[in-house]
Amino acid sequence: MLEMSFEIEPDKHQAINGIELAEMLILNAARLIAPYVANCPACIDAVFSAVANQALEYVQENIEGGNDVGYSYVIGLDGDARNAALRSHFSDTRELVEFLLNDGGAHHQH
Repeated sequence: MLEMSFEIEPDKHQAINGIELAEMLILNAARLIAPYVANCPACIDAVFSAVANQALEYVQENIEGGNDVGYSYVIGLDGDARNAALRSHFSDTRELVEFLLNDGGAHHQH
């Protein structure tokens, strides 16, 4: 069994920034692929993209099937307090999400 840990601090709402954590996970994923392709940057990109696209297909199929695929981490809260913390966290990160959506080519808002 392999376990990985990440140093990430909760925000003022006790929520973990999922985008920041995703970036850490993506970095590790790319580094795990690198030795399979002799550290070739173009090949890392190609294999990473293929693996990511497979994962995204799985997520999209589940969304289309009516499943909620997202999850968020909040430290020490549950129920209504957790939901309120997440709403505040998502509100605080809205500008970042909009920037990333536009940068990624999805020119719409959530």
